[in-house]
Amino acid sequence: MHGNRVRFGHVPRTHVPVLVPSPQPDPDPSGAHGTTALNRGDSALPMRLIMAFALVAATLLAGCTDGGGDFVTPELDDEGRYVIKMLPSNKFSPANAAVPVGATVVWVNEGGAHNTQSEDGLWASEVSGDKGEHFEFTFDEAGEFGYFCMPHHGLGMAGTVRVE
Repeated sequence: MHGNRVRFGHVPRTHVPVLVPSPQPDPDPSGAHGTTALNRGDSALPMRLIMAFALVAATLLAGCTDGGGDFVTPELDDEGRYVIKMLPSNKFSPANAAVPVGATVVWVNEGGAHNTQSEDGLWASEVSGDKGEHFEFTFDEAGEFGYFCMPHHGLGMAGTVRVE
């Protein structure tokens, strides 16, 4: 019985056909008849898509602030103070407020760890995470006063009080 030998470790090879698409030539390499930039190997089309996406994203993100550049008169509370809410969504509402000279503005925490402080150092409240916590400031002079929330300044939590 010398005719049938078993060889260990040998795996018979099988041939499996693999279909690989061959490159198709551009029917019009000049681009004169509607060939896209992508067919010609040009990167202009992907760059246009990226720019279009960036424009749409910027437009959508522009709506993330309360009122954009518009100034609104905040609601008055029972004590006659103008109320700006510090929201859990890390924005002020309204962000841009218009109040008369002599008005007191009260920032009320509606949830989250927030504070309010002016860009020029006129006021700065403590950071608080307690809902209902508030801070007030009386504006004795006309002008525009930028303010922000220190923990969320990098996220765009900022606004302006216009005193007229």
